[in-house]
Amino acid sequence: MAARAILACVVLVTVLVGCGTPQAGPGAAAPAPDWPRLDPCSLLAPDALSRFGGQFPGPELNFDDCRLALRNGVAELTVTLGSGGRLAEAHGAEQLGFELVERDGVRVGRAKAVADSCGSVVVLPDLRYVTVDVSGEDAQLCAVAEAAAESVRTVLRAGGTRGRAYPSNSLAGLDPCPLVPATLAARVPGIDTPMPHGDGNRHVCQWGGRRSDSPSLLVSFGVVDPDPAAPAAIERIGGRESLVRAQPAGGGLLPSCRVDTRHIAFGQGYRENARVSIYSALPAEENCPLAREVATAVWPRLPAL
Repeated sequence: MAARAILACVVLVTVLVGCGTPQAGPGAAAPAPDWPRLDPCSLLAPDALSRFGGQFPGPELNFDDCRLALRNGVAELTVTLGSGGRLAEAHGAEQLGFELVERDGVRVGRAKAVADSCGSVVVLPDLRYVTVDVSGEDAQLCAVAEAAAESVRTVLRAGGTRGRAYPSNSLAGLDPCPLVPATLAARVPGIDTPMPHGDGNRHVCQWGGRRSDSPSLLVSFGVVDPDPAAPAAIERIGGRESLVRAQPAGGGLLPSCRVDTRHIAFGQGYRENARVSIYSALPAEENCPLAREVATAVWPRLPAL
């Protein structure tokens, strides 16, 4: 649903924050979160959903999202918070698919149900946004989504978030945008602009690609299952073992080639991952030489394993 747009997987968890929602003192400006290292579960106060049941943390699946189970003895709901989104422009909020209501300078989406889920969104003044998705079989799905979105708004207003304790060599705190020479980005065939623009948590950087069917270069840091789901050629690139895979056009996307390198362990059975992707109208395999060049430039600048 629309609440899950932009970066897929919009999901994860850690230990929930201590009791209550912290409040900023009179006239005090709430400190901005350290978005790249944010613990996304800290966006939800530990008692925010207590009237609907008990909150139980789920597995850590990626850098940007939080998943928890909400149990009331009769049904179990899955609550997912997705951080990391950022609109390119203010009027782009329409693409999120919600009717937005302003509350203390923050726009909150009216809960909207689709099939067995209900979602909302919280859009901040700097155009970052946090999605809320609640799924399961319960008549209160949208009430839960509204309560979760309101908690996100009040926690951010109070400066009540916290960071996650990442290892010093994690990719989570590394901004991919400065790692790519402008001359390489400009070489993507048909690219409309070689200027980079990043996501809200600085884990993804894109050059071009203002539309899904336009040429682009992406460098992203995320979390993956260490075993590739699709066949990929294993090569040594930039001093690191890398997986190279060409992908034909499909789903509204241009033909592409991506290069991945696995990094340190994350959560239960996952690994951090760096990825370079090139999309252009060329046949997929013809995007691979430039993808390899970009990876050759980026990989040596990653933290040591």
